Amino acid sequence: MTPGVRDSVAVHAAPLLVFGGGALLGLMTGRGRLLLGLMVLALTTAALINFGTRTTFYAAALLLPLNLGVIAWFGETRALSRRGASWLGLILLQAGLVGLLQVLHPTALDASLEQPLVAVGGGTWTSLPQLAVFAFAVMLGVHLTRFVRRRQPLTAAAVFALIASFLALDAAGSGGPSELHFAAAGMLLALGTVLEPRPIVHRDPVTGLPASLEFNKMMRHLSRHYVLACAAIDDFRSFRQEQGAEVADRMLRRVAQELAKIGGGGRVFYLMRDHQFAVVFRHKSPETGTISAGIAEPQRVDVDPFNVLRDAEDSLRRAQHEGMNRIVVHVSADASSMVRSVPEAI
Repeated sequence: MTPGVRDSVAVHAAPLLVFGGGALLGLMTGRGRLLLGLMVLALTTAALINFGTRTTFYAAALLLPLNLGVIAWFGETRALSRRGASWLGLILLQAGLVGLLQVLHPTALDASLEQPLVAVGGGTWTSLPQLAVFAFAVMLGVHLTRFVRRRQPLTAAAVFALIASFLALDAAGSGGPSELHFAAAGMLLALGTVLEPRPIVHRDPVTGLPASLEFNKMMRHLSRHYVLACAAIDDFRSFRQEQGAEVADRMLRRVAQELAKIGGGGRVFYLMRDHQFAVVFRHKSPETGTISAGIAEPQRVDVDPFNVLRDAEDSLRRAQHEGMNRIVVHVSADASSMVRSVPEAI
């Protein structure tokens, strides 16, 4: 770009328009990943413009691909949810650390980031340090592989946004203009988010919780380490016959509201066939809970998740048989089975 174009108001305003418009779009449509990705780009742009030191540049060059790659990898979240707030806090913490580095200006850090990972002859082809180039290469490889497998618009957008961000940082490191590249990265993220179809969630009409179909989907994609709990309202069928369907539905909604507040990252489902609530905790170990519940976890990698569900249901039935209002944890050890009963007051 000629100096006149590079210094024009339109070029400087482009990132502000893209970031502001994209953030508004993310808030209106509930696309938290778009909002978080644009925040990362905006903070990086602001840091390079306002600070412009080598320390800031190296930190931004390393953190930008990691943040964009991870945000695009994880599932959609609302910006105003607990998970969205956690992401926001992490991004702001990184921004604070970059500001602290700017104040302290540790020369040893600059030297360590400039240190090449491998010796490459023939001069440098980019202004980015090799550690940042490695981070970009890893994230590009991950999302390219994911795009080949799933063909999702947001995954393709993440790939091109990473490329645009790399070009922006390379230009900034050489003293050139980078605003339009950052604006292009933001536009690509917004486009990919808009084209990404919203997942269809089947919900139970009474409780509002994800229904059996969603539970079956999750069971097919569980990781190696998880805990599955089944919970039920004691004597619910008798209660429904005595009090009527309307009162019983209110009871279900009340229990569903309380279970939806569960901590530890548990996701709650309602299995209408047996009037049971199922809670799945990824990467967790058994924990105590409330009402009658049966808890089980896999002991081997090759265990069928539906067998774990069966163990949890068996534990639930034992909890109700032993006097209700208690939790039974099913733990398999080698060929034997151990059941631990934990009474719990409501």
